[in-house]
Amino acid sequence: MALGQFRSYVWDPILIISQIIAVQSIFYLFLGIWFFCIYNFIGQQVLVQHLFDPTIVSFSTGGRIYLCVFILNSLSNSIALWFIVQRAKQCLDFTCTSHFIHLIICWCVSSFPTAWTWWVMNVACIVLTSLLSEYMCMRYEMKAIPINNNGTP
Repeated sequence: MALGQFRSYVWDPILIISQIIAVQSIFYLFLGIWFFCIYNFIGQQVLVQHLFDPTIVSFSTGGRIYLCVFILNSLSNSIALWFIVQRAKQCLDFTCTSHFIHLIICWCVSSFPTAWTWWVMNVACIVLTSLLSEYMCMRYEMKAIPINNNGTP
């Protein structure tokens, strides 16, 4: 590690892969929790298909609920990125990776998303998640480091 650097920049694929798995797991955990809470609140049945069906996204009543769930999930994911990644420079990378994995899973489970609303929603969620997580990480990184003088409480 060079003098004056806080963190070493050694390539650590095990750390990166474990962070991706953790971020993706939290992405789907909170997506499921938000779907369960909101759909039960409005009295609709929750299906696993709702998590992966890109045709649901629209500006109709049901589609707006779907959009709200993903926005709430962006807030949850930004907090998760703050805890897991803890680097403002990497928040966009991990956010794009989790949404890219979600795209691949949606494509495999249902169909390739062709609706422009699905793409706009995902880009907006990527922007929201990365901005919030970067802000929280920067605030954390900029915290003052306490220096304890000997003999002073």
